[in-house]
Amino acid sequence: MILEAIIAKQLSGIRGRMHGIIADRAAQRDMQRWLREKGLSAVAQDVSRFGGKGAGALKLLPQSFFLSADFDAFATEFRGANIQEVHRHSLYSYKTYPTTGQVELLFFDQNIGSATNGLGDTNMQVGGQMSGNESMIIMNVRVVPLPARADYDTAAAGTPVAFGEWTEILNRNSWLVMEISDKPYLTIGPLSMFPAGFGPGTALTSLATVTRNIAFPGNGTPDSKALWIQDPPLAVLPNRTLRVYARWRAALLATTAGKIGVVLDGYRIRAVQ
Repeated sequence: MILEAIIAKQLSGIRGRMHGIIADRAAQRDMQRWLREKGLSAVAQDVSRFGGKGAGALKLLPQSFFLSADFDAFATEFRGANIQEVHRHSLYSYKTYPTTGQVELLFFDQNIGSATNGLGDTNMQVGGQMSGNESMIIMNVRVVPLPARADYDTAAAGTPVAFGEWTEILNRNSWLVMEISDKPYLTIGPLSMFPAGFGPGTALTSLATVTRNIAFPGNGTPDSKALWIQDPPLAVLPNRTLRVYARWRAALLATTAGKIGVVLDGYRIRAVQ
């Protein structure tokens, strides 16, 4: 009876693995069919060499990615790899903006453990690069200003300064640089070209009779459609360096130290560890 139970358990495991393999192959065939329908037969051939249940999920990515120069490197990296999943993801990194200003801030160089506020500052697993089994497909870029509350929300007698100061910080002789594997892909200014797409938006009130005076800068309309769309998307492959800089021609002062962040939205692709 014990031997029969062991054999039955082994057979059940084999059946489960076979069902998984069949499902993976079906998803991959669906992906190949979808690519051929889009007129991307050569890409469909590359995808035929991908492994794992995530291969079929690549059709979540925009068609423009498969037409980009990055796709060749992506296909070389993941051909034969066991892709496990493809899912929506955002990488983020926030840095302190001091009262004396900055001429350069580097983002994504810290991991969760080394950042002062942990996940409050970044969700990078490895500073400056994707981990060894992950790739990030960047579809849009956001710059997020976070002035100190003392500068944007004051008592009625106070004068909030965040709108004026941070409008300058986002617009005055500033630009963003993104480098992947030491190759520049974005050098675009001002920083306000990359709207946050969320937050309170610009707010201004200043009356002695009100309870509070408020002056928040915002960065673009707080709407998920108000984004810098990166088209075609950019791929950050495993173990490749990722550097994003905010740069200014001259340091711009802030009354109180605040923070500024960069968010990269897109899809994370994981292969087996």
